[in-house]
Amino acid sequence: MASDQVLQHFHPSEQEFIDKVLDWQDQVTSTYAPVLTPFLNPRQRIVLSQILGKSDDFYYVFWGGYPEAENQRCLIAPNYFTWQYDDFSLLAIEIDYPRKFHHLEHRQILGAILKSGIKRNRLGDIINHDEVWQFFVDETIADYLSMEVKRIGRSPVSFDCLTNAEQIISAQSDWTVREALVSSLRLDAVISEAWHISRAKAKNLITAGAVKINWLLTESANNDIHLGDIISVRGYGRLRLDDIGQVTRKGKQRIQLGIIANK
Repeated sequence: MASDQVLQHFHPSEQEFIDKVLDWQDQVTSTYAPVLTPFLNPRQRIVLSQILGKSDDFYYVFWGGYPEAENQRCLIAPNYFTWQYDDFSLLAIEIDYPRKFHHLEHRQILGAILKSGIKRNRLGDIINHDEVWQFFVDETIADYLSMEVKRIGRSPVSFDCLTNAEQIISAQSDWTVREALVSSLRLDAVISEAWHISRAKAKNLITAGAVKINWLLTESANNDIHLGDIISVRGYGRLRLDDIGQVTRKGKQRIQLGIIANK
C-alpha cells in the first residue's frame, strides 16, 4: 500500500481516483480474485502504478487493444492468476458508413457515443487511417451502442465487431508539427501562440478549468511547460511541446509544437 509520503505528492483533485485505486487493491487482496478497471488515461496509470508499487501478493498489467493505446484498462490480479488478453473484456469496433458521401471526425464520433449515455471511462481509443474509423470499448456495452447510435454527424452508421487482431488498423497520426516563437514557456504564452488567441483569453481558459497538463487539471497560467508535455484545451484541442530551440536576439524562445485541433 502507498505510504502517506507517496500520497501527499498527488493533486487534491485526484483524491477520488486514489480512493478507487486503494479500493481495487483491497478487493484483490481480500477476495484473491482479479479486478478489472475502466479505461485509464496515461496520468491515471502513473498514479495507479505509484500507489500499487510492487507487491508479493498481486501484480497489474495494462492493455487498451493495441500496443500504443492512450486509454488502457488495468487488470490487477493475485500472483497465482495467469492473465490472457480476453480478461480485459474489450472489443474493437469498426464504423460502417457510406465513405463515398460522408466524412467523419474524432470529435463527432466521441460526441455521438457520449451522447448515448456511455461514460468516457468505458470507451478506449478512437483511431483512424484515412476514412476507416475504429474504436475500443468495454465489451459489455457493445450491443447497447449498436442499438443507440445510428448516426454520427450527418452520416448513418452501424458497428462491426472485429474478431481478429489483424483487422485493427495502424493508427494515423493527427499531429501537425510547426515551429513557433514565444515570449516564454509559460502555459498561457504557449496556448496563446498555438491557437492564435490573446494571452488574456488563454488565461481565462486556464482559470475556468478548461486546461489540463498531462491529463491533470491546472488553473495556474504561470506554470512553465516542459519538453514532451501534452496540454489539452477544451474546445480547441491538444498541443505537445516537441522541441525547445535557441533564444533569438530579440529574446524570443524558439519551440516546435505538435498540435491536434478539436480532439
